[in-house]
Amino acid sequence: MNDPIEEAKRLFAENRKMEEQIRQDERLQELVVQLRDKDYITRELTSMRHYDTAAAKAKVEERAGMNVTASAASDRKHNFRNLLLMAASLLVIVIAGAWWYADTAKVTPPTLSQEVKQAMEKSFQQERNIAEVLDAGEPIAQKKNAADIRKLDLTEEAAEELLAARRVTTYHDKEFWMTLPDGTVVHLNYDSHLIYPEKFHGDYREVILSGDAYFLVAKDERHPFVVHTLQGDICDYGTEFYVESVKNTGAVNVVLVSGKVGVKPRNGAEQLMKPSEKASLLNNQVSMEKTDVSPYVAWNTGSFVFVDCRLDKLMNVLSGWNNIKVSFANEKMKEIRFTGNIDKYSGLEHALEALSDVTGLSFTQKGNLVTVEP
Repeated sequence: MNDPIEEAKRLFAENRKMEEQIRQDERLQELVVQLRDKDYITRELTSMRHYDTAAAKAKVEERAGMNVTASAASDRKHNFRNLLLMAASLLVIVIAGAWWYADTAKVTPPTLSQEVKQAMEKSFQQERNIAEVLDAGEPIAQKKNAADIRKLDLTEEAAEELLAARRVTTYHDKEFWMTLPDGTVVHLNYDSHLIYPEKFHGDYREVILSGDAYFLVAKDERHPFVVHTLQGDICDYGTEFYVESVKNTGAVNVVLVSGKVGVKPRNGAEQLMKPSEKASLLNNQVSMEKTDVSPYVAWNTGSFVFVDCRLDKLMNVLSGWNNIKVSFANEKMKEIRFTGNIDKYSGLEHALEALSDVTGLSFTQKGNLVTVEP
C-alpha cells in the first residue's frame, strides 16, 4: 500500500477546491477537528490493515454523511481507503494553511477585488510599494515598539507579544501592502507604521497602528482583530474598514465599509458601528456620523476622490502623496471647491494639468515646490 500521506499530498495538489468545500460543509469541518487528533489518525490508518466492511460502512455514514451502497467487499475497502486518503488530504490542508493561526474551517481570508489587485500591481510597477521593515527581535525594533506601547493601555500579554513584533514603516510618497499571519490584508498609507506579531496568540489578534491604513480583515469570530491607536481601539470581527490619524487635531477616524466594528476610546465603553458610518475618537469621546465610503474604497483601489473639497485640502493630499510643498499666491484660492477623481498612479504632472483645466488656475512645479497662481 502506498503511503497515505504522500497520496494525500498528491490529492491536495490536484484539488485545491477542497479548501472551499470545508468552509461550506459542517460535516467536513467536524472531520477536520477529528483529524487534528494524532491518535485518531493512527487508529484510522491502522484499521485499514484489518478491514471490517460492516463497521466501515457504518463509520463512513456516521462521520462523513456519505451514501454507501452495497457492493463487493473489495469495492468497499477501496472506497473506505479513498475516504481515509480524503481525510488525510484534509489534514494536509490544515497543515499547509498554517500561515493562518487557526484551521481553515474557522478563519476566512478576505477576497481581493480585481480593482484592488490592479492597484497593487501599479504600486509595485511605480515603486510606490516600499517600506522599512524591522523584523521581530531586532533591538531597534524592540526599542521603537516599546516607545509606542508605553503610550497605550495594553494587557501584559499583548504588550509582551507586540514588544517583540515586526514593525513596518512608510515614508513620504510611499505605501505598503502586506498580508498578516492570519490572512488579513493591510494597505498602509504614507508616513505610517504598523506593529504586528509574526504569529497571533491568545484570544485576540492585536496590532498597533500610527497613521493611516485600509484593513481587509480575515474573518474569525472567535478571535477578534484589534487595532490599537493613541485615541483608542478598533475591534473588528472580519470586515473592511479604513483608519486615519488627523494630524492637526490628533483624532483617529474610523470608516466602516462593510461588516461589523466596535470602537472603544481609552477609558471608555465600546460602541458598535454600522456600515457607511465614520467614528471619530478624541479625548476619550466618540462621535458617529453617516459618511460616503466611496472615497476610502477608491483610495484603496488607486484613486483620490474629492467631493466639494477645498483646494488647499486637496493639495495637502497631493503634497503628501508626491512629497512636494505647495504655495498659494493668495488665500482666496484655497477656498475654491473641487469635485472629481484623480488617478493616484497617473503622476503629479497629469494631476496638476487636470486641476488647471477645471479651476482655470496655473499650477507651476519647480523641483519639489508647486505654486498655485491665477
